[in-house]
Amino acid sequence: MLKIIINLFLILFLTNLELSKITSRIFLNPYLCFVVLSAFSKNNLSFLWPLLGGIILDSLSIINFPIFTISFLFTFLIVKFFNEKIVTFRNFISLIIFSVGSIILYNFIFLIFNLLIYFLKIEDFFIVFNRKYFIYLFANIIFTFLLLFIFRRKYEPSI
Repeated sequence: MLKIIINLFLILFLTNLELSKITSRIFLNPYLCFVVLSAFSKNNLSFLWPLLGGIILDSLSIINFPIFTISFLFTFLIVKFFNEKIVTFRNFISLIIFSVGSIILYNFIFLIFNLLIYFLKIEDFFIVFNRKYFIYLFANIIFTFLLLFIFRRKYEPSI
């Protein structure tokens, strides 16, 4: 019960932090980084992260289509699949690969869904790159790498 309460509190805290001006000034998407971290967990509550956080961000978004929920969920499932089935080692290089790959994967999925709903005339909003987009990617890759590096002992399989 305590794990559920802690997870819900962290989800609400990080979604509020996501919506604040603090993270936009340092080009950080902390919720995405914690969704990637939760994909490494063997806990059944890890599915709460992409679903609940995506629903909260979608409800506060100007876009009516659930683009955040779908993007978080696909990223979570793909990272979880790669973590469990394909990449079984936990060295420094694998942390870099997961950090870079997961952030680029999320942005690719998000932009593809945005492009799709724009061309299908579901929404009138079209998200484009700005000058600081690559700073955003780099900041999120570094933060995700730090999270994975700090918590890697917790998620390593015992032999």
